[in-house]
Amino acid sequence: MPCKPLSCMYGSFVIPQRVVLAIILHLAMHNAYNLRVVINIALTEMVKPIIENSTQVTQDCPGMIQEEGLDIKEGQYNWDSKDQAMIKYIFFIGYFVGHFPGGWLADRIGARHVMGTGILLSALLTLVLPTIITKGGEYWGFIYCVVIRFFMGLFQGTIMPNISTFLSSWAPKSEMAMLGGVAYSGMNLGNIVGMLFTGVIIYHTNSWSSPFYVWGILTILWYVLFLLTAFSYPSTHPFITDKEKEYLQKNIPKKGGSFKVPWLDILRSCPVLAFMAAQFGHDYVLYAMNTDMPKFVKDYLKMNIRSNGIASAMPFVFCWISAIGCGFFVDSITNRELMSLLAMRKMMTIIAIIVPAFCNVLSTYVGCSRIGVIILCTVGMFFKGPFWSASKVNVNDLTRHYGGILMAIINGMGVWAGFIGSWITGYFTTDGTLQQWRFVFWIMMLIALCTSCIYLFFAQAERQDWDYWEGETREED
Repeated sequence: MPCKPLSCMYGSFVIPQRVVLAIILHLAMHNAYNLRVVINIALTEMVKPIIENSTQVTQDCPGMIQEEGLDIKEGQYNWDSKDQAMIKYIFFIGYFVGHFPGGWLADRIGARHVMGTGILLSALLTLVLPTIITKGGEYWGFIYCVVIRFFMGLFQGTIMPNISTFLSSWAPKSEMAMLGGVAYSGMNLGNIVGMLFTGVIIYHTNSWSSPFYVWGILTILWYVLFLLTAFSYPSTHPFITDKEKEYLQKNIPKKGGSFKVPWLDILRSCPVLAFMAAQFGHDYVLYAMNTDMPKFVKDYLKMNIRSNGIASAMPFVFCWISAIGCGFFVDSITNRELMSLLAMRKMMTIIAIIVPAFCNVLSTYVGCSRIGVIILCTVGMFFKGPFWSASKVNVNDLTRHYGGILMAIINGMGVWAGFIGSWITGYFTTDGTLQQWRFVFWIMMLIALCTSCIYLFFAQAERQDWDYWEGETREED
């Protein structure tokens, strides 16, 4: 008799293991983003205020009062906007590098240990980061911080490709948007919790190092739960019921044949190039929100660390709700054949790229209104939610065998949006004036429009010819 540790107490209902996996992957993204965004909030208190710029900033909103700051226990450092930008964007260089070995290993040997190890190592680096910075001082602390952030990015680069590999083995086509939406949307929960509670923890402890320890320990606890509940394939899962295993075997074609990657065919594929464009546009807007929003809130809205965390987290609350809800909505519409799968993927993706960028631009034209800026950013991020049940799972429409590798290529391209966006923000917002922020957001809008057009014209939602191994036919799909 199979073990059923997740059985409901009432009757014979058993939570499907594919749903359990989606929730565990959701929490994986949640913890990974806790580790990623903590530095974005903490930097506002790690760095000494740049007094000489305060007069120029105040001219934009002369009536807005600076909220009271904190008396931080640890040292604060003279890192200018370009130094801070390097700390942020060096993560994305490591993140980019980590995608390709992570995706290849996941497709080759399974995603379980590749993903778990990557997140565990990232958590351990987070735990040691405050001590190393403090011991290193002004100069070496900066160098050590940059190096650690690079390796954190390297280890977290495995996550997205591994989720795609998990879905290719666990998600039937009729449930792909729902399960994928749940799994990928964990990043929004991470942004919510990471931004909100990082600020609260720093505010109440007067210590910028405290949240690093909190998020590191919680991630290690998640890793233990992950090992107990997540398995690469239904066939290797010790708790799955025979009924669910048979259902998945029937609705997810078995992989077979020799594992050989058609790299050139993949890289020359128009749909893949379209997804790369969409990913770049999406990530440019998203990374601006989770890496640059705390700086924008402090420069322009003059909020202290507690208010900054709340204001930066609020948009991701609505994005999180939207991402999960849209997964159910998309599957409902396409399964009833009310709209074609491709049309739904395109519509949701374009909305998720253009609307948030437009709202960010508008936020620089509402005058000195904290509420107005926060509302616009929140509305924009609500419309970013559909991306995870659209273009993100669109990858699995194209391939049965190379989900991890394809996600590594596509999401890896998006990583450069974080690198370029952080550099542009650091370069053009040296004084933190409204005019500088407005220019940065207009660049974002232009990128969103261009990448959306490429996706609109070239995206597809069918398995590609290069994915068929010898002996496979389309009739078997």
